[in-house]
Amino acid sequence: MNRTEHELELMRLYLEGVASLEETQELESLIVKDACVRQDFLRYTHLDSALAGVRRSQPSAVAPRRSVWLSWRPLTAAAAVALLVGASFYFYSMRLRDDARDIQTAAVAASEPHVAVVTSLSDYDHTTQDPLAVGRALSAGDYHLLGGRMRLSFAGGAQMIVEGPAQLSLLSSSRARLMGGKAAAHVPEGARGFTVETPGVEVVDLGTDFGVSVGPSGVSDVHVFSGEVEARVAGDDSRPGSLVALNTSEGRRFASDGVTVEARLDPSSFPPPPSPTPDAPRTVGAVHYLQQPPVSVETGHLESNEFILLFKEREAVDLNQETAVSFARSGRYSGTQKLRTKIGPTRQVTSFLMHYDPTKRPTDRSPLRREGSVTFAAPIVGVINRKGVLNQTDDLFGHPGVIYDQGKRRGVERSNASDASSDVIVMSHDLRTLHFNLAVSGDLDQIRILVRATEPSADTKPVSDLPVRTGKQ
Repeated sequence: MNRTEHELELMRLYLEGVASLEETQELESLIVKDACVRQDFLRYTHLDSALAGVRRSQPSAVAPRRSVWLSWRPLTAAAAVALLVGASFYFYSMRLRDDARDIQTAAVAASEPHVAVVTSLSDYDHTTQDPLAVGRALSAGDYHLLGGRMRLSFAGGAQMIVEGPAQLSLLSSSRARLMGGKAAAHVPEGARGFTVETPGVEVVDLGTDFGVSVGPSGVSDVHVFSGEVEARVAGDDSRPGSLVALNTSEGRRFASDGVTVEARLDPSSFPPPPSPTPDAPRTVGAVHYLQQPPVSVETGHLESNEFILLFKEREAVDLNQETAVSFARSGRYSGTQKLRTKIGPTRQVTSFLMHYDPTKRPTDRSPLRREGSVTFAAPIVGVINRKGVLNQTDDLFGHPGVIYDQGKRRGVERSNASDASSDVIVMSHDLRTLHFNLAVSGDLDQIRILVRATEPSADTKPVSDLPVRTGKQ
């Protein structure tokens, strides 16, 4: 059997539904790699359907399936040309693309256990779907939001708000697929290239804020709030793909087959883009800011090797007496140093907690590190990175809605070895930026950061003076 006959045999077995897993995988590989095989497969698919009708009308005239199918090869090309339409090819190519994406998603899930983290939830129904929680790291896969809004921070740096009901697939740290519902994204300079797929178009960000919505029929609306995106319509062997550039305040509608449809889009019909506010901390690398505090920061509650979480605890806390902290000056600090100092009474401070709970220690026991930084709008007054001082200041600075872990493994690891196996924190000379280089050791790292209070924004909610809740003692 020569190469061409082997390909035909694979197609026949597939169309008859008797192909083995290995034969199916071989055919799929050929279809993905070889345009000629794709064309022949489509032709034979349509011919197989046509011959089925002939066999039903003239059953006695039909020879054994394999010989009839192969004997019709000379007629196949002419018959298929008459039967093929652009839409059928498009939907088949979309199916191939989706299959390829599914394989890619599985590969990402193996190499990147977590690709995004939930940073806020509003009007979320916890009783009718898989539970999501603020601070939870999400793996590549499919997620269904029945209602409300969910904000995500991707490991690649992009921010997204999803409005339910919505069907969202996380494909990687820089790519998502929206099959229904609405979403808006903010993509900083370092995350350019972030892509959102829909049934009819791929939206590639070039550093911007944009919105996407997908209706029940698969029609996709794209609107650019600021910046520029590329809307890429998939092509095939019979129809070349196209590229549509959209700039600030421009929008476009795409049918499910990728055809552009003229429409006037209302920007207010999309969720607001998750652009950072001027007073919000600016994070880089593995550090991700939660717009809402999590329910718990106990050991094991928000595990992830990929994400260092940061959230605001209390705003505008009055310091009427000296307060113990680990350090308050610029410089480099590591787990090898014994740190303790005091800061004098200041007007007011706002407290933040940095939380890092690695899933597990590397199997070979080698140091695995995560780096990132956070820059605040106001100067840092003090940093607390030791268990004892953290426990002592939970009531003063902790958020009353968060359960804290007052167990032994808290703060940063104290090490008698070299800095290669300890946590490192660097405070900038202007006292506004902290850089973290943390070891994945299986222990819980927590750092409390006190920042000079600024004027609270209009939408800031006051934090109760009730004592915080604590978990393990």
